Amino acid sequence: MLFRAALPALALTLMACARPSVPVRGADGQVHKVQSATPAEYTEAVERGRGVPLPAKEARAVPAPAPAANATAGELLWIADDAPAALALAKAKNLPVFVDVWATWCHSCVHMREFVLKDAVVRALADKAMWLSVDADKPSNAAFLASAKVSAYPTFMVLAADGAERSRWAGTMDADQVARFLAGGKVVDDALAAVFKKAEAGDFRGCALEGGLWLANHRAVASSWDRLNVASATLSCSLQNMDSVKNIQRHRTALMDILIEDTTQSSVEYFGSHVDGTSSAYEVLIASFGDADAAVRVAYADSWSSYLHTASLECGDSSARRASLDAHRVLAYLAAGAPEKAIPMLEQTRLDFPRDFNPPARLAKVYIAMKDYPKARAEAAAALALVDGPRTVRVVSLAADIEKAAGDKPAERKQLESGVARCKKLWLPPSAEKALAELQKRLSKLPAR
Repeated sequence: MLFRAALPALALTLMACARPSVPVRGADGQVHKVQSATPAEYTEAVERGRGVPLPAKEARAVPAPAPAANATAGELLWIADDAPAALALAKAKNLPVFVDVWATWCHSCVHMREFVLKDAVVRALADKAMWLSVDADKPSNAAFLASAKVSAYPTFMVLAADGAERSRWAGTMDADQVARFLAGGKVVDDALAAVFKKAEAGDFRGCALEGGLWLANHRAVASSWDRLNVASATLSCSLQNMDSVKNIQRHRTALMDILIEDTTQSSVEYFGSHVDGTSSAYEVLIASFGDADAAVRVAYADSWSSYLHTASLECGDSSARRASLDAHRVLAYLAAGAPEKAIPMLEQTRLDFPRDFNPPARLAKVYIAMKDYPKARAEAAAALALVDGPRTVRVVSLAADIEKAAGDKPAERKQLESGVARCKKLWLPPSAEKALAELQKRLSKLPAR
């Protein structure tokens, strides 16, 4: 989403204190208050394993969610990219089909697959459905995607054995919501769903009004997770609507308060299951600060990157889980003005997944931020050699962006010409077709060679 670039300053404690007192979730799972001279020192402390720094407000104690009853460690047996096979098995076993439409480059999709769909609560449902995963970038899935009218990722569906759609949800869920969704229940209540529907429809004013009202009415009864999602959507819509400074500040303060509550959850399971949504909330918060609030923005970006660093440590030996955080961590380091901190993690992901185009593509973005254009070019070339399918359009755009940043218009044109020709040979869904049209428009505006 695009947000207003400049907003007047919000007076925060973080600005007022030379040595703020910061709530930190330590290795013992408890919240402590520590002193630190600069946001950079917060991050350095966390990288030595001290915990997750939060903005300088008092953290409220939040009980860990109780484990779900009868959750057992089953296994979800996924049928990949074969809807007819999944439906045939579902019919034979008289079961519904749970469908996960995802993409390898979609961080929310990968988060769902690596964290939420591997949660014990969801694994306990292994024998309650057939489980179908559909990679949105594979041409073989084009007919399914067209008939299902899927355009956002991740999208989840529950189908009857005859293929009739019972329910659909676009976006992330936590494990309990997945269980309700499969059982035919509501993922969220109607009032909360109305907020998200207004945002999806582009009714940003209505979204901000409905979101603010929902938060006021559910302060004491709703989970911090639901309130975090609504507060994030409300602030985002307020920015999109170019609301008054007073309204933006009010929505921003609400999000900051709920972020503190959410990030002090002591349950490791909660931490992993919700990290994508919490990080996205940080992203919205950072976007709400303009240039006049650069110091505050960087301080929160440091907290964001530190939160994600600790999340990566809690992934244990799972390289796939760690890699699922890469997209968020790159954004956080860029927002903090420290793109170089993303290089080691991306190089590790490259080693772990040598055929994945995402690590070199993200490294190219990091090197653009560092103005190291030779390295950015090399990484973009590596990504182009690995990528296939619809995401090729975005990587071509990235390669052209490097030349634009370097001020080399002939090279930018060359990248676009070769890239557009390559993409025209690919099967592309409507969203990628639109992105390709934008590349062609961009190419037409460059001087001829």
